[in-house]
Amino acid sequence: MSDDVRWLHRWPRTGPATFRVGRAGHDIVAEWPGLGVLRTAISGSNSRFTPAGDAVGGSVRVHLEEIVDALLGHLRGEITLHASCVARGGVAVGCLGESGAGKSTLAMRLCALHAAELLSDDVTAIQIVDGRVEALPTESHHWLRHDVAREMKLDVPASLHKVPLEPRLRARGPVRVRALVSLAFRDVEAPQLVPLAGADAFTALSLSAFRLGLDVFAPMRADLDNLSYIARDTEIFELRRRREATAMDASVQVVSDLLDRLTSTGGGP
Repeated sequence: MSDDVRWLHRWPRTGPATFRVGRAGHDIVAEWPGLGVLRTAISGSNSRFTPAGDAVGGSVRVHLEEIVDALLGHLRGEITLHASCVARGGVAVGCLGESGAGKSTLAMRLCALHAAELLSDDVTAIQIVDGRVEALPTESHHWLRHDVAREMKLDVPASLHKVPLEPRLRARGPVRVRALVSLAFRDVEAPQLVPLAGADAFTALSLSAFRLGLDVFAPMRADLDNLSYIARDTEIFELRRRREATAMDASVQVVSDLLDRLTSTGGGP
């Protein structure tokens, strides 16, 4: 990467960076070391994503392109969450969390076992219409880690970063999001759905938002406005569960019960 970039943020904060964003003159630069580089004007125009090489293909490239779209959307005042999202009965629930938290597996099992419709596996595009928070159907497949796919006895090509699985049902249009669930590993006997409010709710939302214009006022102001709308229009929870795979079935049931409750009350609290 060129030495003219002034880096503003890197993730993770320590150890080898897997993502960083900075400025090169008037341009914004985002880099996934070894995978690709995005360079764009502050407005999101004249953007160019350059993969690191032909080796970056398949699901990795598809996922990077989805993330690039989300980051450019931030410059346009839009908001996208690092979340899986499913719907049932005209109500959507999004699952937030870091990579490896189980978002894709939980969404897959809700679709396979509880008649949920897939909106997104990992990148949830949000629109706010008349104060209503809606998720757009942006992804057509679940993307499962190799260990999860092997447990399901799926073919696992070594060339794929993750294994695609077609859902039984897919949402065909925007669905109102009435709850967001942040997945967290905790030492608990059984999965617990704990309401979040105030700073805790805002932190869970904020950490899940895709951002690019970190030192540009307009998109950051829009970001705060969007997060405020989401906090007002949705219920926000933390789903605490043990790390063991055996806790997943009970966790899926907890989220399915939440969907039932939201559907039966018309989405109200």
